[in-house]
Amino acid sequence: MKNKTGFTFTITSVLILLISGLVYKLTHEPKKVDKTRHVKKFAERKTFIPKNEAQTFKKATRPMTALAGKKVKLSGKSYIINEGITASRTTSNGIVEYKEQNTPDGMPILTNPNNGVRAIFTGNLMVKISDNKIMETLIDQYGLKLVQEFKHLGTYYLGAKNPQTILKNMEQINQTLNGARVEYELIENPIRLK
Repeated sequence: MKNKTGFTFTITSVLILLISGLVYKLTHEPKKVDKTRHVKKFAERKTFIPKNEAQTFKKATRPMTALAGKKVKLSGKSYIINEGITASRTTSNGIVEYKEQNTPDGMPILTNPNNGVRAIFTGNLMVKISDNKIMETLIDQYGLKLVQEFKHLGTYYLGAKNPQTILKNMEQINQTLNGARVEYELIENPIRLK
């Protein structure tokens, strides 16, 4: 009994839909197409063939720094120093953000040429040395300041007022350290670097 009622309901629904569609088609006029308007066929459309010429790009408006394009190796990875852009640190609601700026004394922005990852060089470094004379030499020659020290471990955390000077003199700093362990602070994928 239920099957007959369900079947009847389905047939009735289909008939109602067909009849309403037929009534709509008969009562409404189709849109008329303006026959004077020229419509291009697919074959008549223009196709653009790419040229194999070298593209020219606009010159960067940012000034070149002395370090632009220089390759440096930090934490076992190679980086290229970006042209004329640096980063500044801002904190809002406890979140540290870095914004691009165009000042010579900001933190340099580096790019890893292998994967395109950008990083900020803060100018801070951690050295593990046993001779305090080396530490005094670093502070005097390169304008570093002692941020934190762990004398019992022989480890010192140093910071630079201008990180660009550390990048310029990185080879000399490594020679001064004479094989001592040094780690340069690098922030990869910084938050909101614009």
